[in-house]
Amino acid sequence: MSENLFGKLDKRYGPGSNQAKQTLMSLTPLEIDAELNRYGSKLVQALKVWRSSDIVHVLSREEPELFERTEYALGVQLFTEKSIRANKKSLIIAFSGRANRLMIPPSLFLQHIPSNQFDVVMLWDSRRAHYLTGIDGYAQDSIDLTFRLARTIDLDRYQSIYCYGTSMGGFAALRAGMLLNADRAISIGGRFPWHINRLLDSSTKPIPAFDPLCACMMHHDCELICFYSAQQRGDVDDVARLAQFCAVSRRPLTGFSSHNVIYPIWQSGTLRDFFGSIFDFVPRTTKPRKPVQWWSPRRL
Repeated sequence: MSENLFGKLDKRYGPGSNQAKQTLMSLTPLEIDAELNRYGSKLVQALKVWRSSDIVHVLSREEPELFERTEYALGVQLFTEKSIRANKKSLIIAFSGRANRLMIPPSLFLQHIPSNQFDVVMLWDSRRAHYLTGIDGYAQDSIDLTFRLARTIDLDRYQSIYCYGTSMGGFAALRAGMLLNADRAISIGGRFPWHINRLLDSSTKPIPAFDPLCACMMHHDCELICFYSAQQRGDVDDVARLAQFCAVSRRPLTGFSSHNVIYPIWQSGTLRDFFGSIFDFVPRTTKPRKPVQWWSPRRL
């Protein structure tokens, strides 16, 4: 990049704006770290604003995970540490929520997944139709999306497959897990879609009549798990409805007042342990990072 990323974002969106921070957080930890190390000494004023970004704070004290990006379509991206072969790793297929987040920014999610043990596919449905109408420009519906991913990524290479989704992407992850016969599918705050506005709007793409998340699709070996806030009535009710016809393990989380349960887990410092428990890895101890120039208190 000929011009530092922070300057570009500030020029486009305004200094320290939420849109600029969102763009920053959609990068990989490695991309953000490279920009900070390359331009840190020249970004004293900008960093006073960017220091409030969670991922920048994390990278000030630990080395970035080594994910690199391959984009297959807008809304379909593979993140991998390219020096390690796929057959030595497992795969996480992550279904983002409405805001193209996994209740935390993509960069923060990636930083809490060991890149030497996992590849990650991140998906985003720009139509916000719970992936039932696929991903614009890539797949026509949820079934097409699932099997096209299997061909694009070559899932048979991996040791294990995990489907993971938050909010709008929660039950989409369960659907994909069933269709792919994944090892495990995890929904975080998953909800059923509310289609009334889409049905009334003739300009939107029709919703498919068949939903794979039904009693007729129970012949699979995928473990289905639903985490949700025990204090969010809508989340509780939707998982209860799902459990009436689908064999899911219900894991209500107490002490969380909001629909978003992942960010508070990160704030508590236990997100790696949580991810380790659902993706079957032992969180490695992160060694304190040597002081980095761009985080010097005297400069900031």
